[in-house]
Amino acid sequence: MKTAIRIDALGSIINNNGHFRHQALYKLDPGIEGNEYVILSTSYYNGNMGSFNENNPLIKETYIFAANKDGEITEYLELDGSQKGSVCHAEVLTDAGYTILPK
Repeated sequence: MKTAIRIDALGSIINNNGHFRHQALYKLDPGIEGNEYVILSTSYYNGNMGSFNENNPLIKETYIFAANKDGEITEYLELDGSQKGSVCHAEVLTDAGYTILPK
């Protein structure tokens, strides 16, 4: 069974130009492309200054990046399993075949 454990939420940002980002560190077993630790980074953007709306963004995506155990991205190339159109970490990990376990 492939498993994922969320180690840490690394923060969320909403700025005044309609952009929202959320990142979290996960430990995977087995890792993706040899990476035991990954950061899932979700982004919504609707392009309207000051009118963020997560239900109708122009851009929705969740990237998976290689990371170390301290939550630092080690390479900014997206890993297999990254998805455009999804903003849910659990959905992206489940679609990649992982079962999410409690910390």
